[in-house]
Amino acid sequence: MGLPPMPTVPQLLRSLRVSALKKLSQNFLLDTNVTDRFVRVAGSLSDAHVVEVGGGPGSLTRSILKARPLSLTVIEKDTRMLPFLEMVAEASDGRMRLVHGDALSVNYTDLMKPVLPSSGGHRVVVIGNLPFNIATPLLHKYVRMIATKSELAESGNAELVLAFQKEVAQRIVALPGDKKLRRSRVSVLAQAFCEPTYAYEIPRTAFTPCPKVDVGVVHFRKAKAELPVSYDDLEVVARTLFREPRKQISNNLRLLAENTGKDIQTVLQSIGVNPTARPQMLSGEEILRVAQLAVSSPSVMQAWSASSSTRSKHSKDDSSSGSDNSNSNDEDDSRSSSLSDSPNATTSGRRRA
Repeated sequence: MGLPPMPTVPQLLRSLRVSALKKLSQNFLLDTNVTDRFVRVAGSLSDAHVVEVGGGPGSLTRSILKARPLSLTVIEKDTRMLPFLEMVAEASDGRMRLVHGDALSVNYTDLMKPVLPSSGGHRVVVIGNLPFNIATPLLHKYVRMIATKSELAESGNAELVLAFQKEVAQRIVALPGDKKLRRSRVSVLAQAFCEPTYAYEIPRTAFTPCPKVDVGVVHFRKAKAELPVSYDDLEVVARTLFREPRKQISNNLRLLAENTGKDIQTVLQSIGVNPTARPQMLSGEEILRVAQLAVSSPSVMQAWSASSSTRSKHSKDDSSSGSDNSNSNDEDDSRSSSLSDSPNATTSGRRRA
């Protein structure tokens, strides 16, 4: 396979007839040493079907192809990047497919049908240098697929190698009680259904132009143990827990004591959970015990689900009106983008490999 040589930045911009616009917060990652190391986090790809989220100008794409996966599917939304990626696809000996679409809305079942064998048992690896503004919803989407063995994770053998703002990456793997990097709803879900590992840090100086924050790469493997609750149920419970993250959990979980004739402190103590703890202090096992108790009461789950849906709608409304309140009350990981003073934290910002 003869991949064309990587153009210099000026050659790349001329060939695409675009410029790196500050208002789009575009940062190109062109150092092949960095992109090769990124790909090596996944281990050997010779038995894997790879999905790259956001090919950009294609340097990470080239590193993936050098690892010789069984197939590579690249999802790219920005039409200006398509000609360069098409050039790479043409030199890939038919192993790369380019899909013009949005990674948040694409149908992954349909996306993978042309490449995945019907016999099953295949390994799928999602690799992406994620734009900050969609990193959290994308992670939710992929973790849910892994938890439910659906879409690209139908085989039960899917993993993720994703890059986030450094603080977000560190919080994803944060342990209970970490006072510096407080756990969040995303931390709980990622650690419940996957085994996330902080792989390494990409310094901001590796990007052109240079952003104001460093980037952390996280490797997600499927958790070995099956959980007694579903992803959707645990998501509702986690969202409820972290609704007021600085308050004692008994404040957010009061509904669990309704119709029991007991106070919430007694109810939580009965399942071995400290009612005065803050959400960030709870272990995964303790959160699962709370979730199992909640799931045993359909009225509680229905009320919490309705509350979560209402809050989610309000967050979207706030976001669309320019507010910085989206998900701020449950300290979701997307919040740190607005705190970072990063040019990548804009609505339209995209970091590119």
